[in-house]
Amino acid sequence: MEMISVIVPTFNDSEYLRECLFSIQKQTLRNIEVIVVDDGSVDQTKEIVTSFCASDNRFRYIYQKNSGVSVARNTGIENAQGDLITFVDGDDFIHIDYLQNLVNCFKTNNHVDVAVTSFRIIGGDWRAERHKSTPIWMTGRAATTKMLQQDGFDVSCWGKMYRRNLFCNKKFLSDVIYEDMLLTTELLMEARYVVFIDEGLYSYRKTANSLINSPFSGREFSIFKVSENLKLIIDEKDIDLRQALAEKIFSTVSSVLRKMRNEPHSSFYAERRKLIDLAKSEVKYIKVTRVKRFKTKIMVCVFRANQGVYQALLNNV
Repeated sequence: MEMISVIVPTFNDSEYLRECLFSIQKQTLRNIEVIVVDDGSVDQTKEIVTSFCASDNRFRYIYQKNSGVSVARNTGIENAQGDLITFVDGDDFIHIDYLQNLVNCFKTNNHVDVAVTSFRIIGGDWRAERHKSTPIWMTGRAATTKMLQQDGFDVSCWGKMYRRNLFCNKKFLSDVIYEDMLLTTELLMEARYVVFIDEGLYSYRKTANSLINSPFSGREFSIFKVSENLKLIIDEKDIDLRQALAEKIFSTVSSVLRKMRNEPHSSFYAERRKLIDLAKSEVKYIKVTRVKRFKTKIMVCVFRANQGVYQALLNNV
């Protein structure tokens, strides 16, 4: 039976870490190793993880100086011994059958390289209910298109299980955010087949430290580097895939501009113009009738009609 490596990068997640690790420990699939990479936490993370290690020899604790989540994930990959790899962030948790259901996808065919589940958002008192679904088979290219259009699942590396050999000569970039967008796209593009189960088996927790909620820091400008690398991966002549990439880059640019709304208009003037120029360069690939997300469709239409209205809308959403 194939062994699964569960990689848990964590940084000061002690408030939620026990729930995360308990959700992994009680999985119905038992043949696993759990690699917890502590990215320089200064809270109770070490004590929590070592207590799991003491009672369950499947758990391993690795400490590193604070270097960011990309380096923590790379450390986990380098130390993984399993045939299959999955990631669980330290403030999230998974359904009791998460691992078993994803592993079952690989058992159906030796050409399956990635299994994906949808996720549910945990925030406040709201928790979506899990539901059953029929597995959907896709080529790696089709899955990449679906992912970039955020049609059921997105570019996060979690909520997915990968054959370990996909990571040969590949790792997360350590000097950017949006690192998932780049590497997950590379991995799915290389996959022969991807199986998607729309069952909400992964629970993503929105916290103050989540990328979507965190205040503007300037690191968001790494979208320039990430988008350039993505355009090297995806053939411009592949109309469907290039449109999907354009949608994802455009929505990310909109997110960055929205985060900047409280910054003085004179601040980062050159970067703001560069973001608008990047959006302009991408919308030419977008055929609105084929956009999956309603919000993206509306924002593209507004951007094309009047960029002043587009920026005013960003400032009020």
